[in-house]
Amino acid sequence: MKLNVQAFREALRALRTLGVPIRPYATRLVEWLPEPVASFLFRSLLDSRLADMGAQPHLDAAPDEWKELADEMRVILRKSGLPSPASDILFAQVDARFQGTQAAFADSSPAAA
Repeated sequence: MKLNVQAFREALRALRTLGVPIRPYATRLVEWLPEPVASFLFRSLLDSRLADMGAQPHLDAAPDEWKELADEMRVILRKSGLPSPASDILFAQVDARFQGTQAAFADSSPAAA
């Protein structure tokens, strides 16, 4: 969770640097909350029924969309010129998951049989 909070903060800084308004305003609170509190809130959200019913099924069904979002965030971070060490670690995890999913789809496709 600590890494996720750090990456979220990197993204907010990059967006602000590029002049993108951060809305809703409450989103900006992540920058000011102590990291343990922000991590607890992120964990609570991920452990919620909402995440179980919404985010996880979507992640499993549409990994290409998650990869596309990560790629768009990479572009934003690069444009900002700010360092993004936490995001870079998470991007590597997204890439690995996407590669694994692509391989699984290829193995189960009719063309592979």
